[in-house]
Amino acid sequence: MSEKTTKPKREILFTLISVMIAVAVGLAGVEFALGYLSKQAAASEKMDPGLLQYDAQLGWRLGRSWSGTHEHQDFKVHYQTNPLGLRTPVSTLSADKKVAVVGDSFVFGLGVNDGETFTDLLNERSPEWRFANFGTPGYSTDQELLLYRDLVSKFKPTKTLLVVYLGNDLLDNRLAYPLQAIYGKPFFALNSGELELRNSPVPQAPKPAGYPYTFSSEMTRGLPEAAWKSSLRSLHIGQRLLALMDDPEQYRPHFAEKFEPDLQLMQALVSAMRKEAETVGEGDNAFMVALLPGRSYIAQTRSLPAYYQEFVRGALRRQFEAMGIPVLDVAEELSAQAQQGEGDWYHPNEGHFTPAGHKVVADILWKSLQGRLQ
Repeated sequence: MSEKTTKPKREILFTLISVMIAVAVGLAGVEFALGYLSKQAAASEKMDPGLLQYDAQLGWRLGRSWSGTHEHQDFKVHYQTNPLGLRTPVSTLSADKKVAVVGDSFVFGLGVNDGETFTDLLNERSPEWRFANFGTPGYSTDQELLLYRDLVSKFKPTKTLLVVYLGNDLLDNRLAYPLQAIYGKPFFALNSGELELRNSPVPQAPKPAGYPYTFSSEMTRGLPEAAWKSSLRSLHIGQRLLALMDDPEQYRPHFAEKFEPDLQLMQALVSAMRKEAETVGEGDNAFMVALLPGRSYIAQTRSLPAYYQEFVRGALRRQFEAMGIPVLDVAEELSAQAQQGEGDWYHPNEGHFTPAGHKVVADILWKSLQGRLQ
């Protein structure tokens, strides 16, 4: 082979290598930038101390008579709790006709001021009924059941509205540490069909470094996914690339089998809370469930998290309706309104509802409650 023939081949090879290096450097730069922005968003968050306090039975609970500010790049808001450690006026708890709204940070109202939560807005709409906010950031259904037994039932609510967050409640119910919080929690396991409480009292220790459970890992563990996709999901840029190129439809047939144990546990937890609610409330009409979606369900409809939430929504709705429990499907209605081009209801970086989001949820719930509040 002549030197003249070899030289162009070397130049082509050099060019290809140069392009590959440039692409790799560019991708590394994008990954660094996305990671930096994510860390900046997390670093921007500041909370006056004391809102959440360790509790041996619940893992944590809201501080009593606490008042403080919560700052994030998306908002600066103020929270206040009553002497019982609830974000609701004490007068609401003594009302003759009241609905106990039980849930997590979406019910509590992270990211909005006092007076802007959907429970506050429901109280503005109702001349007769009072809506008591029993939301606690980070709680899953198991902790909500324990809170109900420990505190909610003492106020004998006429009705109870359990708000299930489609993002992680189903997954958190079986874990000793929630996916998106650093504190330990109690959890239940099913033993011959009966709920068995575990990790109680809760150790006063933060989530250990290298905790192997994340939302992505628990959503995809056991699914037929190529190893390279799992690796991509660990990167910021990888998550965005998969959102564009991956087809989540391939996972749907495997969801039912994968999450069946979680659905059974959820059914037992909800059944137990329903029994408590019917004991202290108005019998068979005392208990309802609302299904609340996360931001990806509305804003990233072709993503795996959105497909997961849609599966959970459908499975829980069928499950609860088969149990004779009224279901207020906020996720379905929010999705329908979003398809019509209506507002952005979530903080873009922090992820909880904006004041506009709480307003539209209040509108949906109030409409759904008509005929149920007698």
